[in-house]
Amino acid sequence: MNTFLLYITCYLGFIPFIILIYKGNFQKNHKYLLPYIILTAIASFYEGVVLEFTNFRIHTTYYFLIYNFLDFFCTYIYYKKIIEKISNLYFYSFLLIFLSNFFLTILIQGFENGLLLNTIITLPTTLFVLISSILWFKQQFEENITDHFLFSNPIFFIVTGLFFYQSSTFILFLLSDYIFKSNLNLQDFWIINILACLILRLLLIISTWKLKKV
Repeated sequence: MNTFLLYITCYLGFIPFIILIYKGNFQKNHKYLLPYIILTAIASFYEGVVLEFTNFRIHTTYYFLIYNFLDFFCTYIYYKKIIEKISNLYFYSFLLIFLSNFFLTILIQGFENGLLLNTIITLPTTLFVLISSILWFKQQFEENITDHFLFSNPIFFIVTGLFFYQSSTFILFLLSDYIFKSNLNLQDFWIINILACLILRLLLIISTWKLKKV
């Protein structure tokens, strides 16, 4: 069952990019979602095609380091565009925190325990997504946006997806090192990550489909 969900989740990552090509150009404000859509498609290609049908491999620790690094910047670019009336100091502070944490963690922790390394590195991204999502929702309520408008707004779906994914998987990542050291089967717990990623990609598909052409 886990394997089936994993494959479904993996290949769903192609759909937002395919929809993007099919729909062509879209509103300028939504072009800042493009980096995240491309990153998702690349990750799906590597995990679903390269790993499955070729002998090419990137060490798991290095792969997730690269992915987590790019993931932060893709979400950073998007939230910086959609959140208004927030000082740039907020965004630049998180940028500094992420970069400092990224390089200091590698320097201090090293690459021996990749699971713990990537858990620590993703912490600023998680905090940034959770706080920024709350700020975006607060912005909508302050503007007296109705529920109907929210459900017709593509941004609502991607923000909800990112918030759900980060909040659902963060506890798992925190416990993963303990699970590993306790000789528990990590695969039994990894279904949480798969389901969270599945929901995120489904919401990303809905968001991309709702994007309007210029």
